[in-house]
Amino acid sequence: MKAKIFLLMLLSTLTFAQKQGAKIFAEIPKHDFGEIIEGQRVTHEFVVKNAGDEILEIRKINASCGCTAAQPDKDKLAPGESTKIKVHFDSSNRQGKQVKYVYVMTNDKSNPQIRLEFTCDIQPRNVTNTKDVSGARLIITPAKFDFGNVKGGSVVSTNIFLKNIGNSQLKINSVNNSCDCFKTTLNATTLNQNENAVMKLDFDTSKRSGKFTRTITISANDSVEPNQTIVIFANIINKD
Repeated sequence: MKAKIFLLMLLSTLTFAQKQGAKIFAEIPKHDFGEIIEGQRVTHEFVVKNAGDEILEIRKINASCGCTAAQPDKDKLAPGESTKIKVHFDSSNRQGKQVKYVYVMTNDKSNPQIRLEFTCDIQPRNVTNTKDVSGARLIITPAKFDFGNVKGGSVVSTNIFLKNIGNSQLKINSVNNSCDCFKTTLNATTLNQNENAVMKLDFDTSKRSGKFTRTITISANDSVEPNQTIVIFANIINKD
């Protein structure tokens, strides 16, 4: 009987002592820069930790757009060790609310990729009062949108917000989609000063897979930028 008890205790100890392997952990995976001015460059440091019991290797870091750069202080972490991933964002030529992602690939077998996220609200440069803006001026929020990981064959939707910050009436002349997988619906095509419109975007992922980038171009009587482009991203996953 004692031998059996000893054997059970030994097996329990061996099971408990099994290695977890490398484990990546980000305590705060999201950051909000708040309101920033168009053209401003901002930086944030995300902290990631190896919560496992083997060496964690940071093998690759990808950003969801070219406006973002990310680099870790260290690419190999001992168990319990942390490092900072510094993210730089250039807001030039962007307006409105933005959501950006940074993907960190490691040798964590159970979670080989984690996603870090930051947001901001980009305000027009040198515009303190809409009375100062001559003519019609269209602001699109967001100017770029990432659906993230999407199941192949599904239809996903989001809203794009349009606003006239100028002092003349804005007329939206056309909406051109670069993909027949997009369906766009506007609730208004004429906006007076400070009025808003919502454009619903439906994205049919059928017959598509992998990383996806397409555009939507809005043409209006904007006195500065008559043609503005919205960039849509997604990572379409098809399971066999």
